[in-house]
Amino acid sequence: MSERGEMADYLQQLRVRVEAKIEFEDASDRSPDEIRRMLHELRTHQIELEMQKEELRRSQEELLESRDRYADLYDLAPVGYITLSENGLILESNLRAAGMLGVERSRAQDRPLSDFILPEDQDVFYRHRLDLLEDPARYSCEFRLERADTDPRWVRLESLATTDAERGGRQIRSVMSDVSKLRQAEDEQSRLEHERLESLGLMAGGIAHDFNNLLTAVMGHASAALTKLPPDSPVHKSLEEIERASLQGAELCAQMLAYAGQRRLVPQGIDLSALAREVVHLLKLSVAKEAHVELDLASDLPTVVADASQIRQIVMNLVTNASEALGEGGGRITISTRVMERNRAALEGGHLYGELPAESVCLEVIDTGCGMDGPLLAKIFDPFFTTKFTGRGLGLAAVLGILRSHRGAATVRSAPDEGATFRVFLATSDRPVLEEPADVTARVGTTTTDSTVLVVDDEEIIRSLLRGVLEDAGFEVLVARGGGEAVEIFREHGDEIALVLLDLTMPHMSGEEAFRRLKRIRNDVRVVISSGYSESGVAERFAGLGLAGFIHKPYRSEDLIEKLRGVLDPH
Repeated sequence: MSERGEMADYLQQLRVRVEAKIEFEDASDRSPDEIRRMLHELRTHQIELEMQKEELRRSQEELLESRDRYADLYDLAPVGYITLSENGLILESNLRAAGMLGVERSRAQDRPLSDFILPEDQDVFYRHRLDLLEDPARYSCEFRLERADTDPRWVRLESLATTDAERGGRQIRSVMSDVSKLRQAEDEQSRLEHERLESLGLMAGGIAHDFNNLLTAVMGHASAALTKLPPDSPVHKSLEEIERASLQGAELCAQMLAYAGQRRLVPQGIDLSALAREVVHLLKLSVAKEAHVELDLASDLPTVVADASQIRQIVMNLVTNASEALGEGGGRITISTRVMERNRAALEGGHLYGELPAESVCLEVIDTGCGMDGPLLAKIFDPFFTTKFTGRGLGLAAVLGILRSHRGAATVRSAPDEGATFRVFLATSDRPVLEEPADVTARVGTTTTDSTVLVVDDEEIIRSLLRGVLEDAGFEVLVARGGGEAVEIFREHGDEIALVLLDLTMPHMSGEEAFRRLKRIRNDVRVVISSGYSESGVAERFAGLGLAGFIHKPYRSEDLIEKLRGVLDPH
């Protein structure tokens, strides 16, 4: 029976009881006036009762209408409403939630919500449920629902644990929102950002290569002029300043190559905690005196396979950045390492750059400095972006480039006056920790005087410089504009050529391919590689191939002469 029928039945029974009481009441000892007064009171009460009955009827109708409206709002809401038991069973859901799950509402009843979640995301919901039952606060999480009719859909669950008055125990009330389009937009934004950074990296690499060649010419001519001038020459100091500026430009080129991800890697097993401790010790003098550095480095980390020199660069750049963020007021810098699994919690409140490895070693650098707002956070990894009054180089941009080449990732979280937290993620490995590679130079051969050197470089400015410098040093010089021409010249004059000075990065035929062809013509040929890449990178690239030496661009003329003479006369 409905609530409205029950109330009508109750009022009818009440009326019958009242009339029976009046009918059988002994009124023989009542006066007519008393009887009239009693009848008046009875009619008054009857009218009041009728009015209350009508008011109650209207209230019941309004309540039923309100319940119907609530049911419509509940079922037709643009978000899903779902009630779960402590164990994650679906106790109640609206039509929108059932639609997200891809089943009729009746078929979702009393089923575990985890039945509808993608297997690899079920641990996210499991941790979400545990957090709710341990703490009454509001929690949220995101996972993918497995659908038979469409691709998996991303949903966001915002939940609150309450007491179940009917069944006893706890229950979880949740709002479920479809965030698939939002996640698609984020993925698209991430793709565009990746393409933008990749384009900037290609540009930076190209600029660094060309700039290295120019610096080689500038530095080479300056050092050559210095050797020909007396120490008291009025231009001596100016040439030294040119040389010093060239060295600073070379360091900038190295940073640009790191940003571009074009610095060759020498992968080896690294203990990130030991490396971080070593770098922090070296940085003691560069960190602001007012800064208090705290270390929380795990002692049992799995190794990561990476280029040790480049990972050192990451630690140095992050710690230096944190020190500058503290300013003159000082503060605290906390450096920690730990193992982290890939999950959304690692990204909470932060910006992700790259893709998180499934399991990674995390380096975290936290400062209590000035912090940054959203617009600044969006730009901090851009080349030459700085909050200082002038550009400071490629510090954080180089970090991102190194991580790209190592397939790592970074997150940053910050707010004004709340400091910043930088996290770097590198994939774990079973590879043991190894020592640094040995020096690339493997000096071979015998002493040679009046030696002929074949200079191979695609830049005219470099060929012209090297011809003059080497001839002044007593060498006979042949020049080639590229790898193909070098091979042809070596076929004709191979018996005369004592040494080949070979540029590594050239169009059409690379230095590496030219090296292999020269070795096929004469296996004992001495080849010195000239490149803007790091020496350790070239060592890895030419390991076991009999490379005679390496010289890093840009270089001074006297350094080049010393290198070549050392290769030709190792004694």
